[in-house]
Amino acid sequence: MDEPNILLITVDCLRADHMSCYGYHRKTTPFIDDICNRSTIYMNHMSNGPTTPNSFPSIMCSRYRLEMPGLELPKKWITIAEMLKEINYNTIGMSSRNPWTSEYFGFNKGFDSFRDYMETSPESLFEAEKMGGVARSIKHIYDIINGAAQNKKIQDLRFGKDVIDKLKDMKKPWFMWTYFMDTHTEYFPEKLYYGEKRLNMTWYVMILNKIVTMNKHPKIKVKYDLIDLYDSAMRQIDEIIGKMMSMIDNDIMVVITSDHGEAFEEHGRWTHQHYSMYNELLKAPLIIHYPNQQEQEIIEIPSNSVDIMPTIADVTGAFIPPIIRGESLLNGVGNRPIFHEGLRARSIKTIKHNIPRTRGVTINNKRLLVRYDPGEMQLYDLSTDPEERNNLVDSEDHIDTKNHLLSLIENMIENEKKTIQMEMT
Repeated sequence: MDEPNILLITVDCLRADHMSCYGYHRKTTPFIDDICNRSTIYMNHMSNGPTTPNSFPSIMCSRYRLEMPGLELPKKWITIAEMLKEINYNTIGMSSRNPWTSEYFGFNKGFDSFRDYMETSPESLFEAEKMGGVARSIKHIYDIINGAAQNKKIQDLRFGKDVIDKLKDMKKPWFMWTYFMDTHTEYFPEKLYYGEKRLNMTWYVMILNKIVTMNKHPKIKVKYDLIDLYDSAMRQIDEIIGKMMSMIDNDIMVVITSDHGEAFEEHGRWTHQHYSMYNELLKAPLIIHYPNQQEQEIIEIPSNSVDIMPTIADVTGAFIPPIIRGESLLNGVGNRPIFHEGLRARSIKTIKHNIPRTRGVTINNKRLLVRYDPGEMQLYDLSTDPEERNNLVDSEDHIDTKNHLLSLIENMIENEKKTIQMEMT
């Protein structure tokens, strides 16, 4: 079989449980729902990290975040684009003004054409971290409002008919990665599809100020307004994806996924943090339309982000890099531990040894979360406690489970240390 064209669509902060194709009560994804009618839906897909810099190495390289000695993709790591170039693919990458997936951090590796739409250097985007309190909040609010407007321009450029026509004119098979940011913190849709029609700037800034500053004022309740914005942003993305898919043939491979989810105060926090390894951040969508697939298939067996690269390799016959952490989903993967890793990056150029790290593992509906700074562990039984409210780590009845999961994490740490040493020589 000829190598298929491949479209990888990643949507930042997209929660599977807010998509109508995953059973959400709102019709947030009607166009993606239609794609699902002839695709494979992975119902228990999980991210390997709860933030963008902690998850995208798994998507693009089938590797874990804490295997990276720095913040840039290591030169010895192979990306999906590099893997496919070896079998004569044209490769196009279009990121979305997220510094963590920019050329600055090496995410252009293997792409013939790459645009990250960064108008300023990544360093300048982190200047707000030096500010304090209200000043930082105000700067962040105006930055993301301006960023939302710019992202809309990027979408218009990315999904115009001229872009699709260029893909159709290519003589070689193509791989295109495109990345949406609409469901990231700004949630700035052009219109409200859900909720009250009061999308004015005063209300919008009030909402953002609360989530940016983690304002705990009990009289300011914005959760449902925030979800209206988030769901509306998702509906906006869905329309763009639908428009694009209507211009592309059915015989391509389409992968739709997210780097992580988004928190709406389920565990007392908004947005997403490196240490928050709960279902609202780890459960992500994975929808794959395999070439010429005509019927829907539902897969309940857990999958994770590191499986995307080997699955693409299996479909195309590409050479799989010597070190990967995932498995092809075409091979009927069985029961296995799924690892989650998080690092708080205080500096965009260096990593210090004392930067807080968090690790987690999920298997058999049990999840262990280990926060190394401060030192604490949490253990949950997801089959009886899907909202992760009852920490069982001190329960005598679950000590064997805790020790088993902890040993899995410790073995992975040793494995990663050996791999890092080998790749640095």
